Amino acid sequence: MFSLPALSIQSARTAVRLCGLVCVVALGLAVSLHAQTVTVTNVFNNGYNYNAFPGDCSSGYNIPSSNIATGNHLEREHVIYNATTDQWVMWAHYDNSNYTLAEAMVLTSTNECGPYTAVLEFQPDGEQIRDDYVFEDTDGSAYFIAASNKDGGANDTMAIFKLTSDYTNVDPSVPVTWVFEGDYREAPVVVKNNGTYFLLTSQAAGWYPSQGGYATSTSMLSGWSALQNLGNSSTFGGQESDVLTIKGTQATSYVMTLDHLSGHNDSGSMWLPLTLDGSTQTATLNWYSSWSIDKTTGLLTLPDTPNLASAGTASADSSLSTNPPQLAADGNYASEWVSAATGCGGNSCFPALWTVDLGSPKPVQEIDISWYMVKGSEGYYTYNIDYSNDGSTWTTIDHIGNKLYGFTFDPVSFTARYVRIDLESAVLQNNPNNNWYTPQLWEVAVLGTPASTSPGGGYLPVTVTATPSSATITTKQSLTEAVVVSGGSGNPTPTGTVTLTGGGYTSPATALIGGSVTFNVAAGALDVALDILTATYVPDTTSSPIYGTSFVSATASIRVNTPVKTITLINSGNSNGNNLLPPGTSGSIPYTITVTPSGGFSGQVNLTCNVSYQGTLGVGPSPGRPLTCGLGSGTTASVTIAAYTPATATLTVSLPTTTSQAIRPSKGLVIGGGGLALAGLLLFGIPVRRRGFRALLVIVIVATALGVITGCGNSATMRTAPGLYYVTVSGADAATGSITGSTTLNIVVE
Repeated sequence: MFSLPALSIQSARTAVRLCGLVCVVALGLAVSLHAQTVTVTNVFNNGYNYNAFPGDCSSGYNIPSSNIATGNHLEREHVIYNATTDQWVMWAHYDNSNYTLAEAMVLTSTNECGPYTAVLEFQPDGEQIRDDYVFEDTDGSAYFIAASNKDGGANDTMAIFKLTSDYTNVDPSVPVTWVFEGDYREAPVVVKNNGTYFLLTSQAAGWYPSQGGYATSTSMLSGWSALQNLGNSSTFGGQESDVLTIKGTQATSYVMTLDHLSGHNDSGSMWLPLTLDGSTQTATLNWYSSWSIDKTTGLLTLPDTPNLASAGTASADSSLSTNPPQLAADGNYASEWVSAATGCGGNSCFPALWTVDLGSPKPVQEIDISWYMVKGSEGYYTYNIDYSNDGSTWTTIDHIGNKLYGFTFDPVSFTARYVRIDLESAVLQNNPNNNWYTPQLWEVAVLGTPASTSPGGGYLPVTVTATPSSATITTKQSLTEAVVVSGGSGNPTPTGTVTLTGGGYTSPATALIGGSVTFNVAAGALDVALDILTATYVPDTTSSPIYGTSFVSATASIRVNTPVKTITLINSGNSNGNNLLPPGTSGSIPYTITVTPSGGFSGQVNLTCNVSYQGTLGVGPSPGRPLTCGLGSGTTASVTIAAYTPATATLTVSLPTTTSQAIRPSKGLVIGGGGLALAGLLLFGIPVRRRGFRALLVIVIVATALGVITGCGNSATMRTAPGLYYVTVSGADAATGSITGSTTLNIVVE
C-alpha cells in the first residue's frame, strides 16, 4: 500500500506520482492531473524503455550498473515493501541479449527509488525465469510468478513460488505451483478482489499483441480456473504490465497498465480501467481512448460516447452464413464477420468492404477496429475509412500506411449515415508478400459524440450480462432472456431500464429489479435466422450520477429454425370410476380422444377403427359374438385442427349382448368387483419427409370408461365370446395421407 495526499494506490510497482498539471510518461502515456481528477489519454509513442513504470520515482529506479553484467539487462522490475525488514524488495527478469540466461534477480533498498543492490541472481528451484511479477497478499505473504519451462519449452508453463518472510528468496518448504501447463503464457499480473485472486496473462507471442486472458482462484497455490478471454483478440494492441488498485472513499477501482506492442518492441504505454468482481470471479477490460479517475473517491469517469454501430445495420460485399456482417458490430469481441471469399493467397481475396448503416446522419468522433490475426502469422492491415450520407458518394480517410497490429483507434470528426471499412490488404510478419488471410473483422465500434456531460463527476464501469434460456429454438417456441446489470463488488446496484432488440423484435424499456430483469419473447416473434439479441441498459436519474448516462449493452446469439410438425392424441380418462362391469351388462364404453397439434400442424386427421378377435390363449376362438368399435356414427371419423387448437373424437367399444363375464385389460391390470376398466395405449408414428422437413404424427390414447354401463340381471348365458380382442385405431393426415400410424388396445373377456 502506498499513501500519497488524497491518493491511495496498491501496486507491485509503485504509486502514480503527482507531478503537476501534466506528466508525460516515458513510454508514451499522457496523464493529466488537475484538482482531484487524474485524466488519462492513451497515445502510441515510439521508444522502448526497460525501466520500471514511472511513479513516485520520476526518473525510474536507481539500479547501479555494477549490479548488471555487461551485455545483460533487467526486464519487468516489480517492487514491494517488507514492513518487518523495512526494506524495498525488487524482483526482475534478468537476461542476456539472446535470452538464454533466463534468471531472476533480487535487489533491495532502504528507499523505494534506490539505489538498489543485488542480493541474489538465480533460477528458483532450477527453473527458467522470463516475464515475472511479485505479489504481496493481504496477510503479508508474498509470491513470485514467472513464465517458465516445466515441460521443456520456453514460456510453456507459468510457475508460482511462495517467498520467504523477508521476500528475498523462494520458500524451500513450499513446492512450486504450475499453472497453464503447455499453454505458453507470459506477462503475469496478480490482483485480488473480494477474496478472489485474478491471474492475468497474455499469449507468448514475442513482440506481437495477443489475446489476453485471466484465471481465478481462492488460493494462490491451488485451484486455478481455466483461462477466460480478457479484452479483445489483441488486448487492444497491448500486453499487461501491472494493475493499480485505487482505494477511494466511495469505490475501489483498478487500472491496468499495458505495454503497447508494435511487432518489433514496446512502442508505447496504455492505461485502461479494469472491472473485477470477485463474487462472480469475472474480469472485464474495454477500450477507452480517454478517461478520468477521482483521486479521493476512487470513482471513474468514462467517456459518454455511444457505439452507433451496435444500433446500426451492417452489410458486406460477401459473408459466410455463419458469420454475418452484424457480428462485427454486436459489441462482442468473440464474434466476427467473415467474408465468403475462398482460395485466398497472394492478397487475392482483398480488397473487401464492410459497411454499417447508422439509420440517419450522425456525428462520429472515433472509430475502433479489432482486427483478425493468426498467432505466429500476425499481420497488420492497410485500410481506408469511408463515410457517406447517401451510400453512393463517399469521402475517404486514408490509412494505407497503417502498421499497427491487432487494434486501431482513429479519432475522426464527421457526420454521416454510412461508415465503411475498406480492407485493402494484410501484411503478414512472416510472409509479407503472400497474404493468405480471408477478410474478416472481430469488431468495429463507431463512437458518436457524448450524449451528455457530467462535469467533475466520476462514473463507475457497469457490466451487462445477457443469458438466453436456449441458444436454439423454433418459431413455435418462446424464449426467455435473463439480463443482469452489475456495478461491481461493493458498489450500488444499478437502476434504470433495459431494452431487448434484434431478430425483428423490440421489447418495451423494462425497469431493473435488484439489478436484473427477465424478458419473455413470444413464439414467432424472432426471425428465422441467426438472430443477435442486444440487451441495452440505460441508467435512470438515480444511477446516472454513479454510472454515467452512456448506454451499456450485451449480446447473445439465438438460432431460430422452422419447427417439425407433430400431432399427439390422448384420452380424457375414465369419468365413471368403474374398473369392472357387473355380470349381465351390455352396452358400450366411450372414450374421448383429444388431438393436440405441435410444431405448427393444422388440417384434417382421419381416424378409423377395427376389432380383431384372437380367442382364448391355448384354446382358440370360442362361441359368441365379438366386441365392436365405432368412431362417431360408424367406424371412421375426422377431426380438424384449426388455429393450432386441439380437437376431439369419440371412440366407442360395444358389448353386443349380455354376459356374465368380467372384461379387463390384458397387461396384468387387476380387476375388482362392481365395474369394468379398459386401458390402452395408442402409440404410432411413421416419419414422413414433406417439404424438406420430417413430420411425425404421434397418437397416444390412455382410455378409461366415461359413462356408467348398467347391468340387467345375472345371466349365465355367454353372449360375448371370451378371449383376447385387439381394438386397433388408425389415423392419417387427410391432406397428404402420408402421416399415418396405428395403435391397439388389448382387451380380455373372461
